[in-house]
Amino acid sequence: MSFRAAQLLLGFSVAAQLSVQLPTTDRVATYDFFTAYPFAVLSGDNVGDQRDALRLELVGYSRGQLSYASLGHRFVSRRERIRADLAFLVARGLIAIGEEAFVITDAGEGVADQLQTAYADAYRLAAEIVLVRLSRLSDRALREASARWAGTHWLMLDLFDDVVRPEIGD
Repeated sequence: MSFRAAQLLLGFSVAAQLSVQLPTTDRVATYDFFTAYPFAVLSGDNVGDQRDALRLELVGYSRGQLSYASLGHRFVSRRERIRADLAFLVARGLIAIGEEAFVITDAGEGVADQLQTAYADAYRLAAEIVLVRLSRLSDRALREASARWAGTHWLMLDLFDDVVRPEIGD
């Protein structure tokens, strides 16, 4: 199993424990991304943010980002790969497409339970923090918050969505 697929499976497991619905690939991608970068959703302005930041630091997450790409670029890249990761998990019977949402299967729960490392435990904590915070948001509010946190408002545009009558070969 790929590292990203394992992360996604852990997120699905936490979502099931919290009874959080995962109805669209966009929601799955957004939850998955911010679980990997949980400090982006913490403003630090209130006691809850400070408590969650401390909990994340205690399990090994760092506020600093050492990377060649900005958070926005990483958001778009990870969002683009989500379909392949979901297909991988569905094809192996670890995730199923339910009537209203993606759901983890019993086999998926079994695999997620076997992921017993310090990293997996830290990722579960980050997923819990992110899912509790973001699952309350409407789709629109989630898009707006994601753009604010990741700075991706212009990167998230579907360039072909606004094309009404493309002129080709004039």
